[in-house]
Amino acid sequence: METRTDYRKTARRWVAMIALMIVAGGAGAAQTQDLTMSGSGMVIAAEGCENFSGDCAITMTGSLIGQSVGNSSFAATITTDWTGPPDGSAASQCAPATGELTVTAANNATVVVTLNGLSCDIPLDGSAAQTFDGSFYVTPDSTGNLSGIKGTGRVTLSMNPAGDVMLLLHGVF
Repeated sequence: METRTDYRKTARRWVAMIALMIVAGGAGAAQTQDLTMSGSGMVIAAEGCENFSGDCAITMTGSLIGQSVGNSSFAATITTDWTGPPDGSAASQCAPATGELTVTAANNATVVVTLNGLSCDIPLDGSAAQTFDGSFYVTPDSTGNLSGIKGTGRVTLSMNPAGDVMLLLHGVF
């Protein structure tokens, strides 16, 4: 028969095991942090984007702010494949798009992410906004104190006819 002292010892062991699991991140679960970056910039080049008939590569640069990177700069290229049939209504045209975004922190550490999603031109004549909505994952190419991080999330990007860019990334790493 267990005594009151035995119950206390057992309770202490359970409390110690639970505390250890919390500190260690649970039963093998990885610790994650929220990742949000937002910024703005300009389109600096657009190649093959004139007539929605092939690959359109848009290159942009700008500044952003985010956790773990602080005030940073970014450079990105998004390539839209307009060779397939349009995906959209008469008011818009969308096509698959991929790209890469490099964020350079003030300490020169970089986060490199691969982009995959859908690029839309609204309306069809190219006179209004182009949007990109998709997902991202952090590649092994990140450097400095950000080397080796892993992450994934959602990205939204918009460009107006003047070439102004707005960018939002939200995910975990």
